[in-house]
Amino acid sequence: MTTPTITIRPDAGLHTSRAHRSIVVRAKVPVDDAVLDVAPDLGRYILQTGFGDASDRPGQDPRSRELVAIAAFVTVGTPAPVLRQHIRFGLDAGLTREEIEAAITQVGVPHAGFASALGAIGVANEVFGERDATQDAA
Repeated sequence: MTTPTITIRPDAGLHTSRAHRSIVVRAKVPVDDAVLDVAPDLGRYILQTGFGDASDRPGQDPRSRELVAIAAFVTVGTPAPVLRQHIRFGLDAGLTREEIEAAITQVGVPHAGFASALGAIGVANEVFGERDATQDAA
């Protein structure tokens, strides 16, 4: 994964019709170095749009933003690595396990279906287990 702090500037080779200010991403983001090496524009678009423009907007705190992201990812059946990363982001932003489980249940069962809900709960439990192991080791 990329380094914890990433700065993206308009002069960094990103091809876009919009003028963007520099953004700094202070999180481990789900863009592998391989993506940045093989398809640097794709990596920069993901970082700039998903972690810059969208996350930098006023009107929603990081905690709420991650709760919405988790719910959306469960609903559309996003691959486990992306969901896993956003569950981590949500915990880091102050979401509780109960809030994450409730969001998965709320959108998973009536809207996305049992398969999505069960898959997402499995991913959440893996993340919770990783957190428990890290806390026990500390």
